[in-house]
Amino acid sequence: MDKKYQTGLKKCATPTVITAHEAYGYLAKRYGFEQIGVKGVDPEAETSIGRLQEVANIAKQKKVNVLFSESALGDKDTKTLAEQLGIKSEVLDPLEIQVDKSRDYLQVMEDNLTKLSKAMKCV
Repeated sequence: MDKKYQTGLKKCATPTVITAHEAYGYLAKRYGFEQIGVKGVDPEAETSIGRLQEVANIAKQKKVNVLFSESALGDKDTKTLAEQLGIKSEVLDPLEIQVDKSRDYLQVMEDNLTKLSKAMKCV
């Protein structure tokens, strides 16, 4: 799986990902992309108007075309922000709370890789 991530995220035109909260720092650090969390680290925190505007500005500046919510959390903030920016909203699975019990770790990791690679326009 590590080799797949190394290859799949090696050369990305837009190496920035915006997520509901900063649950993917370990991936970002290991595979060399930037992660911006709408809510910061705490998924339960309320998102301020100022933070939403800040994230919107980052998305425009870095040419981000997908905002990621999480399978285990509400997606109101990211979906609303994505709609306002005219970009897509996708779902990543943080693995710690498995919503779909029929999928195993490797399936979830491969799905996340596919979504990240596509969103960051990796070759």
